[in-house]
Amino acid sequence: MRPVDAADSFLLVLLPRAMREGLDIVVEGELSSQLYYNVTQYYLAFLRTLEAARKPIAIVARRLTTRTHGGAGVFTGFSAGVDSFATILSHTKDVPPEFRVTHLLFNNVGSHGQTGNDQQIFEERYRRLESRAMGLPFLPVTSNLDEVMRSKFEKTHTIRNCATALLFQNACAKFLYSSAVHYRDAFVNETEYMGFSDAVGVALLSTETTQCISAGGQFTRFEKTELIADEPATFDTLDVCVKPKAGVVNCSTCWKCLRTQLTLEIAGKLDNYNRAFDLAAYRRVRDLFIALVLKESSLLNKEIAEQIARRNFAVPPVARIMRRAPERLLQDLIAMQSRPEPYAKQLYWRLVSRKSAAR
Repeated sequence: MRPVDAADSFLLVLLPRAMREGLDIVVEGELSSQLYYNVTQYYLAFLRTLEAARKPIAIVARRLTTRTHGGAGVFTGFSAGVDSFATILSHTKDVPPEFRVTHLLFNNVGSHGQTGNDQQIFEERYRRLESRAMGLPFLPVTSNLDEVMRSKFEKTHTIRNCATALLFQNACAKFLYSSAVHYRDAFVNETEYMGFSDAVGVALLSTETTQCISAGGQFTRFEKTELIADEPATFDTLDVCVKPKAGVVNCSTCWKCLRTQLTLEIAGKLDNYNRAFDLAAYRRVRDLFIALVLKESSLLNKEIAEQIARRNFAVPPVARIMRRAPERLLQDLIAMQSRPEPYAKQLYWRLVSRKSAAR
């Protein structure tokens, strides 16, 4: 599939750096009139709201156009994570035909690391997922835009991925960008994570041909996990890990793996995922992680704690005791108990015994 001959994607990629350095942008190529309007009237102010250090700039467009590129497909990114699976599964049958997913994108635009070995990681992940793309065309896209943008992925991920989708306007009528944030938690203000503003910002990146849609904000993380938990395609493919090991999909003991496994357990679906996770490793630290969740120190932990209470999920005695421990201590204990060395187990039980005795 050949990229479309338009400057839309390139304008978006240049915005964060141009605003950081206070440089105006002159676009000589053909530019969507709708995108130009959205960016100059709204999106520049939107980006400055997210980061006040960004400077006002001017954008000069030499060749505005309202022509369309003929795209008819519905694209979305596929990482095999909870968000991407939820977007695909919620856009397969119970939506009008023109909103059903037809193509999957797999982008190398920063999510595979920004340390120099991202291309290797990207290629390895693509090979692993290629045969598991639910029968849909699975398009790999690699780019050097990270070198151009020179900004943190978390602060610009929406721009990066929407800009990539706009390369394919000759095939893409709608781009569903999977949001990780529920509407109740969304906001537009200073933040290190751009996803909080997706409910507002994504639509502003649309053109006459491609409608950019923020997908998934209607679901909580728990609801998304339940939505995908009966889909066999996810049982050995679900990939949520932030610390992947060689040859293993999920490490099973990082905070994201633990959160997902506990959610699946509360929903009664954990055993379906014994090929995606090392359930023995999870169970070594399960009680400690439940204690950490019950402290409700993050929005997602609070959501899980609410489900524990609502569903009368059995909280183990160790978790009830250890929830009073400092959060940092719990995190350290989880890290140690994740390793099966005897000293870690001995230290863990010694601390638990002391807590019980003090009580």
